[in-house]
Amino acid sequence: MGGLFIFGHQLVPGKVHAGAGCCSDIAVPEIFQVPIFSFKVDMYKPATSCQLCIGHYLGRDAFCWVPLRKAHIQRLMKSLEEFPVKKKDGTIVKKNLSMSWKKKVHFVAYSIIEYGIENHWCRENPVNYVKLPKEPQKTVGVFSRSAIKEILKHAETHPFGPAILILLYTGMRRGELLALQWGNVDLKERTIRVCKAVRKEKEGYKINDTPKGKRDRVIPISDELLGAFERLKRNKSLFVIAENGKGLSPDKFNDRYRKFFDDLPIEYKSAHKCRHSFATYFLRSGGNIRALQELLGHKQLTTTQIYADVDIDDMRDNIKKLKY
Repeated sequence: MGGLFIFGHQLVPGKVHAGAGCCSDIAVPEIFQVPIFSFKVDMYKPATSCQLCIGHYLGRDAFCWVPLRKAHIQRLMKSLEEFPVKKKDGTIVKKNLSMSWKKKVHFVAYSIIEYGIENHWCRENPVNYVKLPKEPQKTVGVFSRSAIKEILKHAETHPFGPAILILLYTGMRRGELLALQWGNVDLKERTIRVCKAVRKEKEGYKINDTPKGKRDRVIPISDELLGAFERLKRNKSLFVIAENGKGLSPDKFNDRYRKFFDDLPIEYKSAHKCRHSFATYFLRSGGNIRALQELLGHKQLTTTQIYADVDIDDMRDNIKKLKY
């Protein structure tokens, strides 16, 4: 049996004539299946993946028409709101996938059918009639100013303090910091060249030759950060963040990072919140959003604009300027 398979849902072929009024008729010979396009999304959970594929059949005779309608695409997108995910302990939980994943599925479904149209297997793309809901405006979690003061004070004496300071004063991603080597740190010119990043892959962790934004960037070293790098040079390692001469894995980094907060009277937040805090307070301190885009390595300014919020203190200061 042949058909269109989307996330395990087979759209059962029916014997209809071309021009029967369905949104899209996919013509396929019904001898055997050969995948012509596949998209696999790894959820970074063991034995869990999402697959989206369209099959066609080789042969010259016995063509079968699969009526593919708008309702099928709607059902596909609806299924992502309760998508089964296998946890490490083997249990299955239903998860509402993020808008980012839904966009990927929508795009790939569209691309698959467009491929069919180009090859004259389809006449119309029903994905065009299924729009994604608008994303709610994103808000980012950051450390409060009082919490940052506690962190900075604790970092002065804690062994893992320099790593925390680099995150807070550069906005680097965790993977970029772990891949940072001394050859990319110029203390004389006071610059950091971000050109590598640690990435999670199926077989473990790997250092990629490009950061997430696919392009190198240079970050100035502030006065507050010079002392942190001087402390780190004692490690005598190729990597800036190291233990016993070896670079840290993301798992070890997470362990050291969490322990840093054990003795602090503040709410724990992930390492990525240091990046959010850097960006948010950079703008609140009068920094230029274009400069921030370069510092963070964002391709699009719209990505950086999520940090351009106005807090209540800013509103109080500005409303005092109102004159009639």
